[in-house]
Amino acid sequence: MNLENQIEYEYETLQLLKDSGVTPKPYDLITETNLLPYKYLTMEFLKGSSLNYKNRYAYCSLFIK
Repeated sequence: MNLENQIEYEYETLQLLKDSGVTPKPYDLITETNLLPYKYLTMEFLKGSSLNYKNRYAYCSLFIK
């Protein structure tokens, strides 16, 4: 999406979906740091494969459990 506030958007979205069972739970959003020249977020690691947005079935599988 390449938003100016992309990392904040992703963090907020993960917060909304944290109890879905299909997305990692966000831990922290870092917007100011002396360690890196950019913002970042930390989140839970989920074993599995990445979502392929070009595959329509991958999107549907998020909602089927």
